[in-house]
Amino acid sequence: MERFTPLERRELETILHNTAPRGTYPSSPDWDCSWREALCRVQNLSDVDDYLNTLTYDRGRAQMDALPYDSFAKVHDARSGCCWEYAVASAALASQLGYRPLVLILGLTLNGKEESHAEFVYPRHGRWGTKGRYSAPPVMESLDVTARMLARLIGQQAMKEAHAFGYAVIDLQKEFGDRWLDSGEDLHRDLAVRWL
Repeated sequence: MERFTPLERRELETILHNTAPRGTYPSSPDWDCSWREALCRVQNLSDVDDYLNTLTYDRGRAQMDALPYDSFAKVHDARSGCCWEYAVASAALASQLGYRPLVLILGLTLNGKEESHAEFVYPRHGRWGTKGRYSAPPVMESLDVTARMLARLIGQQAMKEAHAFGYAVIDLQKEFGDRWLDSGEDLHRDLAVRWL
């Protein structure tokens, strides 16, 4: 059983109360443009959320054994995907605001079955927040707490018992150069995930 401090528990309850799964909102015409233009239109982190609401969650893709890891250009053209695509879109847009394109890849168990999940993570005022399929405000004091809370949030949304067993954080720019933004190739084969 996960052990949280009273502060962590309060933060988690706030996140669970204020978070809805993505892909349930109508598309905004403001994002009907090229992927390069979309990068230029982002003005703040709320715009990232607005953009994510234009994406459709692809359950079939999420259940595939070996997912291709698409670039932002492919995500923007498809306007659908699962957690990786949401994380890449978040990282691309937030990078225009000066944030490093960091993606947390979380290893977790859902009712005993091992799964993985990806979210864009960003530091702000000494705390960590996430953007992606499940966004959380920057209230977590460390990446360890972020990973545990994210696993708990995913479990709550799926109505399953969830536990984090590991995570890695990758800097998309360092890992792929500009290919994570505009490549047409699968980036998965080049990913060297380092578990922490």
